[in-house]
Amino acid sequence: MKWNELETLIIEKTENLLTWRKRRKLVKKEKQKRKSQIVDWVQALLWAACVVLVINQYFVQAYAIPTGSMEDTIIGDDRIFVDKFSYGPELVPGAVKLPGLTTPKRGEIVVFVNPKYYSEMEREISPAEELFNRLVYMLTFTLVNRDVKPNGEIAHHFLVKRMIGVPEDQLRMRNGRVQIKAAFESEWENEDQLQAEQIKRSYQLQKKLFPFNTYDIIKKHAIMQSTLASKLPIDPALAGLDEQYARVFCYMTLGPGGNLDSLGPEEVDIRFKSLSLYASKIPNVDRMPGAVIDAEYKKLMIRRYSKKPVNLANITPEKLETEYQKLILAYNLVSREKIDSMTAEEIASAFKTVPVQYIYESSDYRDAYFEDYWKYRTLVSINPYSWLSRNYFTRRELGWYIPADGFFPMGDNRDNSKDARYFGAVKTDQALGRSMFRFWPIPRIGGIE
Repeated sequence: MKWNELETLIIEKTENLLTWRKRRKLVKKEKQKRKSQIVDWVQALLWAACVVLVINQYFVQAYAIPTGSMEDTIIGDDRIFVDKFSYGPELVPGAVKLPGLTTPKRGEIVVFVNPKYYSEMEREISPAEELFNRLVYMLTFTLVNRDVKPNGEIAHHFLVKRMIGVPEDQLRMRNGRVQIKAAFESEWENEDQLQAEQIKRSYQLQKKLFPFNTYDIIKKHAIMQSTLASKLPIDPALAGLDEQYARVFCYMTLGPGGNLDSLGPEEVDIRFKSLSLYASKIPNVDRMPGAVIDAEYKKLMIRRYSKKPVNLANITPEKLETEYQKLILAYNLVSREKIDSMTAEEIASAFKTVPVQYIYESSDYRDAYFEDYWKYRTLVSINPYSWLSRNYFTRRELGWYIPADGFFPMGDNRDNSKDARYFGAVKTDQALGRSMFRFWPIPRIGGIE
C-alpha cells in the first residue's frame, strides 16, 4: 500500500471515529421521526412501569391501610411507604424471598401476607392471578385492588400490625393486657414494661370499646353464662348484670368521651340492640326510631336463634314481644314443652324473673378471648373432669408459643383488630417489610412510631 493510500485510510477511520456519536444521534433522530407517537408513549410507559416494579418489589412499596386495627397510630385509608429491602424482598411477587439485612424486631410495624387471605377469597387463586393482582396493586400505588370476594367486598391480602412477640417468646392475654415471657426468662412481663425496657417506642394502645375498668363486668357475665349453661342456679349477686354489660357495649356508640352513667336503662337497651343490627349489616340503623330498632332486633334474634319457625310477616307488636319472651325463656333453659303450655300472661311474668334477658351473640364488638378464658375457667371449676373444657381453658391459660421461624403481630387498637390472637403466629418469611412513613393524606404526612 502506497503512503498516500495509507494516509487516506487513516483520515477516513479517524473521521468515522470522531463522528460516530453524531451519526448515531442522526440515525436515532431519523428513526424517531418515522416512529408513531403512540408507540413512543407506550415504550415510555413500559419503561416507567418497569422502574416502578423494580423499586416496589425490591426497595420501597406503597401500602394502603385496610382497617382501623392500628388506630390511632395509623388510621384506615392512610397510605404508607414500606421498606422491603431490610427484611429481604421476594424474588418475584409471591415467590422465593431473598436474604434480608435484618429480621422483624419487637415493636416494629410490619406488613405481612394475611394468613386468612385465601379463605377470605372463597375460591381458588392461581399463581398467575395472584401475580397479576400484585403487579396491578404496585403499579397503581394501591389505588386499584383486584382482591375482591364473591360478595364484592375487598379481601385483605396484606395486613399492617405491630410486632409484639418475637421467636421463642410465650405470650398471653390477661384482663385485656398482653403479657410476654421472653425466651430463657422465667417471669412474665406486661407490654408496658417491655415498652420502657426493650422496645423504646412510645406507641399508645387504644381501648375504645372496653376500657380496662369494664373487664370485671365482662368477667362476671362470662361466669354467669357458664353457670347458666351448666344448669346451676345463678348467684343473686349477679342480678342486674345485664344492664351493666349492655352499658359496656354501648361505649362504642358513645365514643371515648361518652358518659354511660347519664343514660337511663331504656336508652342503654336501644343502643345495645342497635349494635347487634350494625354487626348484622342492617342498613340505616342510625336513622331508625327506638321502637323500630327494638322490633328489628327482636326479629333478628328470633330468626337467628329460634328452633321453632316463626312467621314474622305482618306480626303484631304484642305477638312479637311474646315470641321474643319465649326465645329468652328457652335461652335460659326453660323447657320448650313448658313454654308451649304457658299463656301470654304467664310467659310475660316468667320473663321478668329469668337471669338473662338478652341473647349475647359473638361479634366483632367483644373481647372474645377474655370472655372465653373465664367461661372455660368456670366450666372447669364446675366439672373438673370435663376434658373438653379443661383443654380449652389450658390453651387460654398458657397463651401462645412463638416458634423460631415466626412472629406475633397485633393491632394497636386492641378491641378491634383481627390479628395473631385469631390466626396464630405468622411465619417470618411472610413479613414483606417495615413501615417507613405516611405519605397520604397530606395533613398526616410524617414518620410512624
